[in-house]
Amino acid sequence: LHKAIKDRVNKNKEALEWIKRQYLNIVDLQNQLRELKGRVVDFYVFGENLDQTENNLRDLRKCLSDKDSEVKKFIKNLRDNYTNSQNFIPTDIAQELTTLELMLEQVHEAMEDKMRDFKKARTVRSEYLTNVDEIQKWISGAEDKINNHEMEPAQFKDILQKLNQEHVLVGDRLNYVRKNGQVIIDHSQNDEEKGLIEATVDQLAKQLDQIGSLLADKRKQVENTLDGWSRFLHLYQQVMDWVKEKGYFLAEPLDIVTLQQARQKAADYAVAVKSVKPINKNLSEMDRELEQISELTTVGELRDKLQEAEDSKAVVEGRLLERNGLLQETCEEWEQCERKMKEVRAWIDKTKSQLESPQQRKKPLRDQLGIHEKTLADISTQKTKIHMSIEKLQVHFRELPNVDSRILEAANEIVVQLDELRDLIRQRTRQIEETLHQIDLYQQNIQSLRQKVIHEEQQLRHILSPSYLAHERDRAAAEE
Repeated sequence: LHKAIKDRVNKNKEALEWIKRQYLNIVDLQNQLRELKGRVVDFYVFGENLDQTENNLRDLRKCLSDKDSEVKKFIKNLRDNYTNSQNFIPTDIAQELTTLELMLEQVHEAMEDKMRDFKKARTVRSEYLTNVDEIQKWISGAEDKINNHEMEPAQFKDILQKLNQEHVLVGDRLNYVRKNGQVIIDHSQNDEEKGLIEATVDQLAKQLDQIGSLLADKRKQVENTLDGWSRFLHLYQQVMDWVKEKGYFLAEPLDIVTLQQARQKAADYAVAVKSVKPINKNLSEMDRELEQISELTTVGELRDKLQEAEDSKAVVEGRLLERNGLLQETCEEWEQCERKMKEVRAWIDKTKSQLESPQQRKKPLRDQLGIHEKTLADISTQKTKIHMSIEKLQVHFRELPNVDSRILEAANEIVVQLDELRDLIRQRTRQIEETLHQIDLYQQNIQSLRQKVIHEEQQLRHILSPSYLAHERDRAAAEE
């Protein structure tokens, strides 16, 4: 009995020691769980290095997993031991085990919370970095597009409208950046990072404001450029219409017969030449519009159109100036020719009148002969005058198409009149010369007779002299 009691006491002591060890194990596990829970709760998930944080968190989860297995195994073994030996678990042990399970569950819950915090931190940082990168890329791309001068105004306007719409969306994205940045600042332990985030957000906001202002300015400029583009095309159409109109004008036949018609054509061409001035002004305005457009966008086909307009205008202007100059010179030569023809006609009439006048006939024949000879020389001069005027006029006629003037016939008629007058004067000149020749013969005969009479009178006076043959009176009477 003593031995049995002693064995029972030893067993109870062993059981008591085992229970104490289990209590100690439970307490140790509880302390480990508390320490692990503290590590989980204090784990910093907002570190800058997400990969390192994720690895550390993975290690902590593995530690928890290992501890979970250890605790659950311990609880299972302890319960199995009591169930096998006593068919029940003491209340205090059961409570401690329950507490241990609750603590394990709390550690798991803390770990789940921390995992959620890490996911949130990773999402916040990822979204922050992604949005910052996207905003910076958009700003850079927007600046490139805004400063791209290789687009036509209409295309550039579409780009600006699209950028303006995107600017609103990027502004919303900046709000997310600001929100996520504030979350990082609130949880970050790095003061330098906090300052960098604040500076980044402020810089992005400033750049977006600048882009917004730049977009507003560019939209105004592109509207002005589109207006300039429209004005350029309108001016181009005016120039080309003028070129077409003056082309038809130049193609019209001149059909000039009279000086009045030539003057009218010259006046028409003078008006046409004056119409070049507003066209030159249009071209200058086109060039100015082109320069203003090129400051913002590409000019596309406008430069070719300007060159086309300038070349077409130069060709038409050259033909107008050439034709106008010829017409003006032709009118001047024509007027001079008609004036000279009028002067020659008047000279012919005057000359005929003088030749037939009584005063002319009363003049000495030699004076009349001199006048006739001078008149013949004047006739030659008048014919030369007519011929030279006609030749000059014909030079211009050959340069002008469809000119059929009757002035040449009138000039020929005058030349015929001059020839008739020349023939008449030549005939009268011959008559006068014949008359003068006959008069000269008469005068020579008279002079000869006069000389004879004088000689006879001298002889008669000599013979009648008292001293002549005084002693030969009979001979003297015979000579007398």
